[in-house]
Amino acid sequence: MVVVNFDQDYASDNFNYRMKKRQYWILEDGHWKITYEGAA
Repeated sequence: MVVVNFDQDYASDNFNYRMKKRQYWILEDGHWKITYEGAA
């Protein structure tokens, strides 16, 4: 399992935000898959 923390920036014409996120990845049958993504 790999845990990744990162800052996500989003901007559109009328909306901006930045949040800290976390993903949990597992190796399944030779391929990496995200098992969870949410606020950190």
